Amino acid sequence: MKVAIHQPNYLPWIGYFCKMNLCDVFIVLDNVEYPKNGIVNRNKIRVKNGWNWITVPIERKYYGTPINGVRLPEDDSWWKKHWNAILANYSKSEFFYENSSFFENLYMEKKYKMLQELNEFMINFIANKLDIHPKIIRASEMDLDFNLKKTDLIIDILSKCDCKTYFSGMGGKGYLVEKSIFDAGIDLKYFVFESKQYSQRWPGFEPYMSVIDLLFNLGSEKSIDTLNESTHIKDN
Repeated sequence: MKVAIHQPNYLPWIGYFCKMNLCDVFIVLDNVEYPKNGIVNRNKIRVKNGWNWITVPIERKYYGTPINGVRLPEDDSWWKKHWNAILANYSKSEFFYENSSFFENLYMEKKYKMLQELNEFMINFIANKLDIHPKIIRASEMDLDFNLKKTDLIIDILSKCDCKTYFSGMGGKGYLVEKSIFDAGIDLKYFVFESKQYSQRWPGFEPYMSVIDLLFNLGSEKSIDTLNESTHIKDN
């Protein structure tokens, strides 16, 4: 069983789905601490002069609380602001109207109250558009020992998934105790995202955008090819 683990992202970046595409089981790490300056509540979109963050304005009081307990702002003006930003920067992209109705309905209906629910809804839709279908499990629904930290917590998650191969991001090099993972009978591999250039709405190329940049500019089929070309695996 091939497994990857990742926090839920807002308008997830392209590499999120490269990683998801590698695995049989994808663990959404929804009950760890909500991070300051992460991409759980924001991501990058392409604009005429480069890129901008598109950010859900989460209240500061949620820093350090579990991600799945973070509520969306009571002031709902950001929904329309985000949709207008997407519309302004992508409406002239070749494949915008192939995918725009989902996002328009999402931003106009404003039916979600929790950040985790919103992110998960986006992730599931986009994964389906990209023909990526791992089993998705919320960490909050697993019987985990959250007194464990870092490598030990990861091993606890992987052991409950009958994991044979674990795909970590390269950031894992900085904190994973590789020997402990090997001793648990798990093969450790590192996922490397190398952004392949593709045609964007504006001249030039900006890497590491939200995956909507890929979908709106290339459409689903070519997006899948680009994901595959951008994915590289390194042994430990």
